[in-house]
Amino acid sequence: KLDYRLYTDISKNTILTIPIGIAISGSWMKYHKNDLQWLLDMQKNKLLSITWINHSYNHNYIRERKLNSNFLLIRDTDVEKEILDMEELMLENKLNLSIYFRFPGLISNTIIYNQIIDYGLIPLGSDSWIGKNKFPKEGSIVLVHGNGNDPKGVRRLKKWLDSNGQEGALADLKNCKLKGAVLIGANLKNANFEGAYLYGAYFKKANLENSNLEGANLRGANLRWANLKNTNMKNTNLVKADLMQAKLKDTSLEGANLKMAKGLTAEQLNGAVINDKTVLPESLKRN
Repeated sequence: KLDYRLYTDISKNTILTIPIGIAISGSWMKYHKNDLQWLLDMQKNKLLSITWINHSYNHNYIRERKLNSNFLLIRDTDVEKEILDMEELMLENKLNLSIYFRFPGLISNTIIYNQIIDYGLIPLGSDSWIGKNKFPKEGSIVLVHGNGNDPKGVRRLKKWLDSNGQEGALADLKNCKLKGAVLIGANLKNANFEGAYLYGAYFKKANLENSNLEGANLRGANLRWANLKNTNMKNTNLVKADLMQAKLKDTSLEGANLKMAKGLTAEQLNGAVINDKTVLPESLKRN
């Protein structure tokens, strides 16, 4: 069901008509006619200026399947039919066609990417998937799902809008070298540390909730009592890091290296997200 809050939050408190792009699929249109009409009414009443984006007709997805054989990469998918059937349905519903196409799941390969180009369409990506802690910067293309499947993204966008763009942009430290940095008790909520070098840094009691630490080097870092809720720590180096009493609820640790991590308990990991590529301390390895 459409998340009406997303669109009302964007359009409130302004006399301007807000331009947005809505990537729409045929399968959604067929089963959400009232929601579609509500969006059209918002446009008619000049609350939103909508650019309608072709998002494929079926938006096929197979749960648990690898991305390189999912969405439009599923075997025997007729990409031409996905494009043209969607355009036909959009015209039937009096939606103005645009030059944009968004790949379902943002997943493609060179072959289908070139197919989209051959049809005169421009593939539209995103550098700010806000539900995944990718907060906007100047010139960003922001992705948030308004179909009810992304409540976290909707909440974060609202906070970002209410903070006049400051929420999530307070600390962009991507790829920075911060070896031994002392950040004890620091408020680093929503900060971006992607790929940062943080060997031996002190984050004791720091608030890192919702921050992005994907691929960062935190070898030997002190994270005792740190708030790491909802933090993205995929592929992060946490070898010999001290995680005693750290809050790991909904923390993404897929592919993270926790070898010889100190103070880590099975109870902490129960609230975190791990996979078969997560390297655990010997004492916590699952059978």
